[in-house]
Amino acid sequence: MDGDTELLIELTRRAAKFLHRDYFELENLQQSGNTNLEFCQRSISKVNEALSTGLSKYYKNVINLNSEVTTDKLQGKAAVFDPIDSISNMARSLPFFAVVLSVINFQGNKIIPEKIVINFPILGEVYYAEKGQGAWLERYSSNIAGNKRLRVSKCNNLDDSLIMMSNKKMLDEPVTKLEKAGGTNVRIFGSYAYIIAMLASGKADCGIFELKKPMQDGISLLVQEAGGRSSVKDDFIVATNFHLYEKISHN
Repeated sequence: MDGDTELLIELTRRAAKFLHRDYFELENLQQSGNTNLEFCQRSISKVNEALSTGLSKYYKNVINLNSEVTTDKLQGKAAVFDPIDSISNMARSLPFFAVVLSVINFQGNKIIPEKIVINFPILGEVYYAEKGQGAWLERYSSNIAGNKRLRVSKCNNLDDSLIMMSNKKMLDEPVTKLEKAGGTNVRIFGSYAYIIAMLASGKADCGIFELKKPMQDGISLLVQEAGGRSSVKDDFIVATNFHLYEKISHN
C-alpha cells in the first residue's frame, strides 16, 4: 500500500470521525424518518466539506458524486467521493453506510481507475484496492486487527448463489439476468458500498446495483482486484465471480 492510499484512508477516517456521534444520537432520538433525514443531511454537509477541503490539497480535480459535474473534458487524475452511501440506512440507524473515495485517471478517451477506498465508520472496516495490488480489508475497531486479502467466492452454481441488490426494483430490471437464470437467494441492503464489500469478501456471489459515473470505474477496480468481473449498462452494474459471469453472459 503506497502513501497515496494511506492518505485516502486517513482522509475518509477524518471525514467520518464525527459520524459515530451522529449515528448513536440517531439511535437515541428514534424520531420520524423525515426528521432523521434532515439530521443526516447535516452530516453529509460536514463530510462534503471535510473531503473537499482535504482532497483539494492533493488533487486539482475533486468531484462530489452528488453534484452535477461533467467529466468529458477532464484530463489527468481526479478524486471522486460519495459522502455517505446510504443516507436511508443511516437515517434508520442501520450501520450499512460508507464514505467512498476513488482516484480516477482520465487519459484521452480512456478512464483508468487507480484506487478505491470504502470506509464503514460504524462497522470499523475499510475496504480498499490499488490497481495491480489486490483488494484488502482493514479492521480498525475490532479484536481482529490488521489487513486481510480479499477474494470473491468460487461459487459456480446459480441455484446456490447469494445475490445482493440495492433495491427491490432491481428484481424487475433486465440486468438481473443472474436472478432470472436460476438464482433465488436474494438480499436487499440499500447500499452499493456494502454490496461490493460483501462480494469482494466472498460472502456474496453477485451484486446488482445502481451507481453514477465515474464512481463505477472505482468500484469495478475493487471487483477486479478481488478476482471478479463486472459489467455496466447505463447506471446499472452487475458484479460477480468468473464462474457465474460466464453463465450470466450466456443467458
